[in-house]
Amino acid sequence: MIQLLGTIVITAVVSSLFTLGLSYAFYILHLRDLLDRKLDEKLELAKSKVKEGLREEALDLMPKFRAEVREGFKEALNSAMGGQIIENMTKPVSSVVEASLSFLIGRQEEER
Repeated sequence: MIQLLGTIVITAVVSSLFTLGLSYAFYILHLRDLLDRKLDEKLELAKSKVKEGLREEALDLMPKFRAEVREGFKEALNSAMGGQIIENMTKPVSSVVEASLSFLIGRQEEER
């Protein structure tokens, strides 16, 4: 009885190991390359969708971004020139350059 039970257990273990070995060999020989190719295809599809989505969002946000940058630039110039930029916009180009240079030269003299 014990000998019969041992034979059954050994047969079950050997059968399971044989099935596992065949399954692993089938995976290595056939499935691995197929699964790798499918995974690469899905990865490329995901990359293209993410890139397309980012591009669309960037195009949607670009006008707002430009307006914010423009306003920030105006504020920075206003604060740097002490409010002179608005006054200088109405003057001819030569007077704008002259005012800007005198402002810069005046600032350099103060730093010395």
